[in-house]
Amino acid sequence: SSTRRFAKELVQFINASPSPYHAVDNLKSTLLSQGFEELFETTRTWDLKEGGKYVVARQGSSLMAFTVPNNKNNIQGCVVGAAHVDSPCLRVRPRSMRPSMDGFVQVGVET
Repeated sequence: SSTRRFAKELVQFINASPSPYHAVDNLKSTLLSQGFEELFETTRTWDLKEGGKYVVARQGSSLMAFTVPNNKNNIQGCVVGAAHVDSPCLRVRPRSMRPSMDGFVQVGVET
């Protein structure tokens, strides 16, 4: 099922991200593989295109990604999502399976 696949991908991501720097790098790699273009803070101006997808990393510890609408002259608002990856660093426990609850498999994590 899609729920089980999502949970498996989350566990793989957590295992591949033992530090915030790994998490940012893994997320950036995923976005780049999905057609996002990397921009750099040090560039004086960015050439943003309609329908473009962009990602900016800062010192390996912060990440920002955004898309530009296909008709940027008709923007009526925006949506922003944010999170931080500094602490705690979650790791899946070696013996992480917990009893099912309401049909969901729980995974034990440690900080």
